[in-house]
Amino acid sequence: MTKTSNSQIVSAKLLLDVAKRQAKKSGIEKAFSILHAHDALDWILQYLYDSTATSKKGQLMFPNYVEYVAKHTDKFGSLDNTKCEQLNTMRNNFKHNFVIPNDKQAEEIVVWAEIQIETLVKTFTGKSLSEFDTLDTIANKEVRDRLKSADRHLKDNKRVEAFTDVAIAFAMLEHAKRDQIRKDTNISIPAPDSFSFSNSFFLKMDKSIFGDDFNKAWDKLIKNVEYQNSTISANLLGVEYSDYLQFQTYTPRPQRVLSGKYHVNIMPNYEEKSKDFDFNFCREFVINTATKNSL
Repeated sequence: MTKTSNSQIVSAKLLLDVAKRQAKKSGIEKAFSILHAHDALDWILQYLYDSTATSKKGQLMFPNYVEYVAKHTDKFGSLDNTKCEQLNTMRNNFKHNFVIPNDKQAEEIVVWAEIQIETLVKTFTGKSLSEFDTLDTIANKEVRDRLKSADRHLKDNKRVEAFTDVAIAFAMLEHAKRDQIRKDTNISIPAPDSFSFSNSFFLKMDKSIFGDDFNKAWDKLIKNVEYQNSTISANLLGVEYSDYLQFQTYTPRPQRVLSGKYHVNIMPNYEEKSKDFDFNFCREFVINTATKNSL
């Protein structure tokens, strides 16, 4: 086996993750899962070809890579030609003729692509796809180092420290994105922690003065503003709001101080709660956010 960079496998893994998320959507967004699944498989086939072909013919088309890999089952394992042709046809129909596959077709072909890629990678490299870490695709060294620190804490069963590190890593991405926008547009976007709101109870609004209707209206206004405030980071970084909320549920809230360091207050019951939290989700959420924003 010729030694080839693993970057293609990592890139294919990232594309496959996008395809799997899109396959859960509907309409045009689900259709895009076909393009990403196709490209993910194409990159893996190119990787296998580039790693083993003795006489390369330059850039080949998808069917050419399929033909080459299918002939060498001893090196790569089995490759389903029929499914490859189906995926290629669905991709071309959508890309060139805007033919949108039905939901079942899209979901099934993405699932098949994942299994096929996993089989090819495992057979050729001896490693599962999950063993190719996407962490090194992050450009920001501070974020990479913080995630590596989180991994070490998790290995030592220090879950609070691990979740704290992924939370700080995400906060670093938020700050970097705001700084990038400020430099590019001269517009400053305030951080969420720069806002502070209190409901009528904590403000000690006297109902005899303001009236009950005013207090209710105030509380409703505060809830709406807090909701809009919580969407700033999700919109800023282009992440799914549901994923952002789940990440926020699992992680503590870092505060960036003037020195550039981060301070985190841990709630008394957080350590017990964190036992049920999904660390891998938080880790991948930060990595995907970083790569999506080229940070």
